[in-house]
Amino acid sequence: MRNSVVRALVVTNMYPTPARPALGNFVRDQVLELRRIDDLDVQLHAFGPGPRSLIRAGIDLRRRFAGERFDVVHAHFGLTAWPALAVDAGKRVVTLHGNDVYHPRSRRVTAAALGRMDLIGTPTTG
Repeated sequence: MRNSVVRALVVTNMYPTPARPALGNFVRDQVLELRRIDDLDVQLHAFGPGPRSLIRAGIDLRRRFAGERFDVVHAHFGLTAWPALAVDAGKRVVTLHGNDVYHPRSRRVTAAALGRMDLIGTPTTG
């Protein structure tokens, strides 16, 4: 029996850029490590901060992956759960990073998306 490839999409507004090389380096590292796993196809959609970028990301994701389905879509940061909903997925995961749940405006918008997620995670230190 042939193994099928698991398709994953990571959606984030926290990803290193030349102007901000340390931003989201843990997301970059996670994507790079996941891409080393056989039978796992990991796509990345990274975009900048801000409300307009969130809206634009949803539009871009819908266009970029029209007609495609992912086994899992992982949104890094609560607000990015919204544009991640633009893509067809078997399971939806969001990782909350702090400001998305502690900032009053971000908290309300993030909380509204959580019911649409299959798994909610938080990073730990230790």
